[in-house]
This record gives sequence, C-alpha cells and structure tokens, in this order.
Amino acid sequence: MNKMRADSTWNRLSPVQKARFEIWLFEENLTYQEVRNRAEKELGVAGSVDSVGRYYRSRSKQREHEPNISTAMLANVFEAAGADQATLQTAAKKALGMRLVQVAMGGGDVQELCALGRQVLSTESRELAQRRIELAQDRNRLGTLEVLRKRLAEIRDISGIFPDKSEPEMRLDADKCG
Repeated sequence: MNKMRADSTWNRLSPVQKARFEIWLFEENLTYQEVRNRAEKELGVAGSVDSVGRYYRSRSKQREHEPNISTAMLANVFEAAGADQATLQTAAKKALGMRLVQVAMGGGDVQELCALGRQVLSTESRELAQRRIELAQDRNRLGTLEVLRKRLAEIRDISGIFPDKSEPEMRLDADKCG
C-alpha cells in the first residue's frame, strides 16, 4: 500500500484530534461513516467515507510495526497537558510501565527492557526519597509540638496557673478578664 499523502484531510489533524480519530477507528471500532460523521461534528473536519477507509488501511499497516501503546492513553496524555504536574507525572509513569510490560511480554530488545526498568526504578526511588523527606518533616513538627506541650505543662505547674481547671474553664476565665 502506498504511503498516505502528508496533505490528506486526516493527516492534517492535530495530535489530539488524530488520537481521538484513531480511537474511534481502532478501539471503538466505529464504521467509516460513523467516524466521518463524528469527525465533522466534534473535530470540525469534513472528509469522505472513502478517505476514512484509506486512512484506516494505511494506519493499520503502520500500526503493525509500532509498539502497542493505547491511543486512548496517548490522547489522555495530550489532553493532560493543561493539567497539574501530578497528573502529567502519573500519565508518564503509566505510559512507561505499559511499555515496560509490552517489551517484557513481547520478548523485545533486552537493552530497551533494561533502560525502561532503570527508569521505573529511578522514578520510584525519587518518589520514595521525597516521601521520606516529607515524613521526616512531619515527625519534626510533631516532635516540636510535643516539646511545646510538655513545656507549657511545666510552666503551668511551676506558676500554679489554673492548676485544677480544664482548658475550657481557663478560656472562660480569660474572657471574663478581658
């Protein structure tokens, strides 16, 4: 089959539009007519039913030689570009994990498998280190609060301020004075 022209209707779609278009064709398995109608309605691009068929056949051949990464996942990554950093990091980790599994299950290139594995481990190590730092900071704050609570109890004991009154009663007494 001949290569599709770069200026064809469907090749001029943006990456996000193209991902949606391919989801309709390859994952939702819509008919060419349904895809053409959706493209016109949702993407604002008009083309013929025959051109949708030509695009499908051409992309089917190309996809046979591409890694089997879900176009739905790619569309989510593109759409997440406006999202916060945590969403983008999660999407990237999922894509990396999916590729790692694909290479491992498909008997792919060992060098790629090792590189992907190192990247996954590196990402996890960074996240664990960040979490350890956050836990240490929380522990320090709790320790500081505990020291302050004990110091306040000592001051109350030493000064004899409200020795037999509870906290709410102390507030009431303070309100009466103020």
